[in-house]
Amino acid sequence: MKQTFRDPFDYPLRTKKEIDEQLKQNPPSYKVFAEISFIPDLKGDNLHKNSEIAVFVNISEMNFTPKQRDRFIYLIGPRYKGKDEIRIKVNTFNNPQQNIEKGKEMIYELFLEAIRAPCE
Repeated sequence: MKQTFRDPFDYPLRTKKEIDEQLKQNPPSYKVFAEISFIPDLKGDNLHKNSEIAVFVNISEMNFTPKQRDRFIYLIGPRYKGKDEIRIKVNTFNNPQQNIEKGKEMIYELFLEAIRAPCE
């Protein structure tokens, strides 16, 4: 039997309708930064080392309430190192641009799940 962990927060989560209304009134305005590693070849041109990228986002720019911030930190798990800047590495595709889009999508999904926590 596979062990599953329950959400440790005891408050009821907001519905999708409530989230959609909030996003219409106050769309997200956080910035996402991506880092791609390059290595120079013998001619001095830059070549991709690999397609892995790192996506960075600052939690304090997301305008979370304390409960939403705690939920976001819970959702990102071991990626939270006690700092506001979060790094997520993505190596799903062979193309770095596709990995950047995937990283942005992952952060947005985490954002949507975190704002389901109460605004109080």
